[in-house]
Amino acid sequence: MATTVLEYSALERTSKNRHLPSPPGFSSVVTTNKGKEAASKANAMTPKEKADRNEELKAKRAWDLATSPAKQLPMQMMMVYFSGGGVQIFSMGMVAMLLA
Repeated sequence: MATTVLEYSALERTSKNRHLPSPPGFSSVVTTNKGKEAASKANAMTPKEKADRNEELKAKRAWDLATSPAKQLPMQMMMVYFSGGGVQIFSMGMVAMLLA
């Protein structure tokens, strides 16, 4: 069985667009000082602080999950209103989605 290997470095040398400037805001540096500071702060946290932070995150995600149906209700009500009063497959689908 033959395997195919793509050599991208050869394409880079022969590219006619390699002399173009980088786009605005592009940085070839992967890490920044902010990233290093955030990583050092995360490593400097005690296990109790990490556990508290995880609990806060879990509580936030649980509230997001609990309130998401209420956030969808206005849009669903508008869709049901615009689907019309006729008995059609689209309006039945809207009602089924609203009740589900």
